[in-house]
Amino acid sequence: LPAPLRVALHRRVAESLEELYGHDLAGRSLALGTHYRNGQAWDKAATFLHLAGRQAILRSAHHEAVACFDEALGSLRRLPTSREVDGRDLDIRLELRQSLYPLGRFADLIRHLGEAERLAERLEDRPRLARVAAYVSNHAWITGDLPRAVASGQRALALANELGDRQLAVEANLRLGQVHWN
Repeated sequence: LPAPLRVALHRRVAESLEELYGHDLAGRSLALGTHYRNGQAWDKAATFLHLAGRQAILRSAHHEAVACFDEALGSLRRLPTSREVDGRDLDIRLELRQSLYPLGRFADLIRHLGEAERLAERLEDRPRLARVAAYVSNHAWITGDLPRAVASGQRALALANELGDRQLAVEANLRLGQVHWN
């Protein structure tokens, strides 16, 4: 099929699936995301591929989750830059860590956390910046970079205290406790 027709057909299939399975979109998220991606409907592709990644995590299908999240990020890159797009990008990168850890893909994990940190700073999103710092502290502790683990843990704790976020303060203290125990 000529490319324009193929794109239109994929989009129409996705729209039909969404209409037909409106009561269970999560269960069809991978098909929806793939058809929307092939139909060049980037916003919906990102939405459903992100959801498909979440569904894969629930099944401990980490390779599939990473592939879905990577495709969602690729779809987001095709959208005009905005605070909303950057926020969605940041959220996906934070969720990616749940699958990159069990796969032992630490270089990818720290790269995504670095990008998440950059996005959180650009968005001036202190709560997510604190969460990123806590995750970096945990990663640095696991990989034996104790000075970085302490610095990131202290940053997470300072931000949590500044925000008055007790749950985040508990997580930051846990990360620091792990480091200091070592």
